[in-house]
Amino acid sequence: MKSKGVTWKAILIGVLLIPLNSYWIVRSETGGGIFYSTTSSLFCNVVFTLFILTLLNAGVKRWKPSGLLAQGELLVVYSVVSVASALSGESVGQQLARLIGTPFWYATPENEWAILFHRYLPQWLVVDDKRMLEAFFEGEGGDSSLLYTSTHFITWLRPLLMWCAFILLIVFIMMCINVIVRKQWIEHERLTYPAIQLPLAMTGDKDNFFKNGKMWFGFGVGAGITLLNGLHFLFPVVPGIRNINNISNLFTATPWNAIRPMVIAFYPCAIGLAYFMPLDLAFSTWFFFFFWKAQLILGAMLGLRSLPGFPYARWQQTGAYLSIGVLALWVSRRQIIEVFKSMWERSPNGDNQEQHFPTRPTQPMSYRMAGLGLIGGFGLLVLFGMQMGMTFWVALSFFSIYFILSISITRMRAELGPLVHELYYSNAGQVMTAVLGTRRVSPSSLTSISLLWWLTRSQNSHVMPHQLEAFKLAEQTRTDTRRWWVFMVVAAVYGALVCTYAVLDTGYRYGGNAGFATEAYQRLQAWMYNPRPTDVPASTFMGIGFLFALLLLWMKRRFLWWPFHPLGYAITQGDWAITYIWFPIFLSWLLKLLILKYGGVRNHRNAMPIFLGLILGDFVMGATWGLIGLVTGMPTYRFKNW
Repeated sequence: MKSKGVTWKAILIGVLLIPLNSYWIVRSETGGGIFYSTTSSLFCNVVFTLFILTLLNAGVKRWKPSGLLAQGELLVVYSVVSVASALSGESVGQQLARLIGTPFWYATPENEWAILFHRYLPQWLVVDDKRMLEAFFEGEGGDSSLLYTSTHFITWLRPLLMWCAFILLIVFIMMCINVIVRKQWIEHERLTYPAIQLPLAMTGDKDNFFKNGKMWFGFGVGAGITLLNGLHFLFPVVPGIRNINNISNLFTATPWNAIRPMVIAFYPCAIGLAYFMPLDLAFSTWFFFFFWKAQLILGAMLGLRSLPGFPYARWQQTGAYLSIGVLALWVSRRQIIEVFKSMWERSPNGDNQEQHFPTRPTQPMSYRMAGLGLIGGFGLLVLFGMQMGMTFWVALSFFSIYFILSISITRMRAELGPLVHELYYSNAGQVMTAVLGTRRVSPSSLTSISLLWWLTRSQNSHVMPHQLEAFKLAEQTRTDTRRWWVFMVVAAVYGALVCTYAVLDTGYRYGGNAGFATEAYQRLQAWMYNPRPTDVPASTFMGIGFLFALLLLWMKRRFLWWPFHPLGYAITQGDWAITYIWFPIFLSWLLKLLILKYGGVRNHRNAMPIFLGLILGDFVMGATWGLIGLVTGMPTYRFKNW
């Protein structure tokens, strides 16, 4: 029996919560770095929102036994707020408004931006009126009323509506891909999806999550550490618990100083989430962190100064991600072939989906619609890129690489469930310009690639994994998903629009800093000034990363005892956040190993509420400090550093 999912109650609550969360994210992350939620794979603001919602729902049950919302409805709200928050992240939606104005506001005679690339910027996607830009970048002394005048409002609205159409295409294509691979990844391979364990437990009645003493013990530890550290931040006389210890000063002599920075950190949320990783994947993650550091030491020992980027960790990482994306498609090839074959066959009812794919009754959309939507949507996306100024082959290559990386991130979340997957500066544009060089790419294509920096700069708040995790939640709770996917697509565009409005409102009030937008145009300036050929070292190490990930997977599939997994290799090479979370992953892996060895599977399961409580307590108290900082305007404790 299907449970309730997308109801008018869930839609109404989601519509009300999305703008509140998006505005909260923007004001917290843009307005002085009060609280960073979207830099982790599991969004703190969404967990906090679900926590409040479930407590209110439990309170209603005292007067109404069925409660205000069923589990499926709560999970629908959770998923749509998650996808909206993903596009409101610091490195994603918050950069869009800045990117469309930065090349004109920051253009000077010295940097020659106007001469170099202004003519290549599509006028229908940017704001070039310096009067409007002055009000945004300089601010109006706390008054944003100028934004709401017809001239200013329409000037910003026109390009933003076009960008919303672009976002709609992107998230719809992601949805189609997720529908196609859903059966293989969720039902056949039954991947673990560590990130969904907390919302699933919070909304379920079966195990009485909020009556579990073990959960509250873990909650108390996680919340207690963050509470004490928050009080210590405000009142140094209150003792705190140092959970971040920089031990870089222990490595001062050559070649050991090459591994700096070296940090031993203790994050309850990271320990809690890592407990739900498969044991071999958790081991691979912390092992390959030291593998990366060993490469740095080796480079220092051999004096590889002719290769200043050695060991080119980010390029190894990019190659590994591309390999994982290709492998994920290869593993799913039979499912993909059957889906596309079914597009041309019809049953008497107009769709042979059930005939070819006998499954549980929670298929989000027909495979015909998913297949045609993927082909048509991708064609429109390439056309959009060409209208921006890309040549056909650049648009085709750029978006193909982007979606391969998106599939890789989604697969990584489904199988490994790391707390963070940044993939900074490892994106479709970087891959193309490294392999081909900038001489072979036209100036208009390079400009269009730079204009998409908001989409590709970082992948720590990616939409696609949240879509697939919603399908897994539906499968676990037998919730109908036929309208769920529509709500998620609309919510993503809605969240991006609210996010952009919040950025503009903040800018008109206090002045809008350029954020990361200048990075894109400074890079474009360098490309224009000094066109270069293929980056041979970067391309070589990207190939090494690709092949090494293939080798690791081949060994993993051939030998059951092989402990190293390519996902662990991919996520650790060069990422900043892994410096802070390698030790929590190691600690959680060690605890899980000991529990399984000496307590068995039963005790492992009995310990799960403790680790769920660690995540929840850390997130709830961390969000509380963030809200206090936002309301009062004073600096407060930030419970994570990425």
